[in-house]
Amino acid sequence: DVTIANNLFSTINATATSSAIQLQTARSASIADNVFTNVNYAGILLDGIDTAFVRRNSITGTGFQGIQLAGVMGNATVADNAIHNANMASGNADRGAIRLYGTNFTGTVRVNNNAITGGYTGIAVRNGEAIAGKDIKVLDNSITGLLGGKLLFHGGTGTLDAESNWLGTSSGSTIAANVQGNIDYTPGRTDGTDTSANIGFQPTGTPSG
Repeated sequence: DVTIANNLFSTINATATSSAIQLQTARSASIADNVFTNVNYAGILLDGIDTAFVRRNSITGTGFQGIQLAGVMGNATVADNAIHNANMASGNADRGAIRLYGTNFTGTVRVNNNAITGGYTGIAVRNGEAIAGKDIKVLDNSITGLLGGKLLFHGGTGTLDAESNWLGTSSGSTIAANVQGNIDYTPGRTDGTDTSANIGFQPTGTPSG
């Protein structure tokens, strides 16, 4: 069991692929209330964790993905994080602030109430992943102010359930132009008001867009 909490990870740049946290094959992992700034590769990489919680972390400035779930993941929650300017070096659509694999996921995976701003691509499913029949939901997140890429990206097969997110506008045509892949993103939220000063995104009302 691994718990990483209340730390500052700053200027992680020893090599081009230096990440702040990389965990593989553990019974459980809780990564909460940390601050990450200026990371060459990724903020948090988790691979093959039976039970994972990634909560209330602030991540600013990564070269590639901010948070990634990969391998044989069991139950995992990625919630109430604030991610700014992720994927700045790569810019690839299948990376982004939060990146999911999915083919080998075995449990319930929830990505919710995260605030994503700037950078390239908001939430992505990696190219080639097969998520049909997987219990993956992306909901109640705010994705705004991207510099490029896609708000939501799915490069594999199966449908990604991504309803109830605020995507920076209530314009259906604008959103459609910035979503790629087999993604169910409606109804979405038409109001991006955050009802709390706490980290992450706490929306008001119910989705209607």
